[in-house]
Amino acid sequence: MTEPGIEGNQVLTGALYRHYKGGRYKALLLGNLSEDRDTIVVIYLSLSTGRTWVRPLRKEGEDSWTDTVTWPDGVLRSRFILETVARATPGVLEAITGKE
Repeated sequence: MTEPGIEGNQVLTGALYRHYKGGRYKALLLGNLSEDRDTIVVIYLSLSTGRTWVRPLRKEGEDSWTDTVTWPDGVLRSRFILETVARATPGVLEAITGKE
């Protein structure tokens, strides 16, 4: 059985996502790799550990945000699925980029 990823081709910053292994994460920002400016990365925060992670949104041959994987219930879904839409934290992007 296949179920499409709820988020489709986009990531909502400030939203909460569930990982197929059970963890919950908050998408913080989208960015680009310095080596390959065409590769979009997702910067996200683990709600259980407080650690920040980076993963390509889509990249052939690598574990990416939108890869389809088998979840514990046997259903194929995106590696991360949208759980809750939350308001983006004001000032985070501005603090990092220096832009308003």
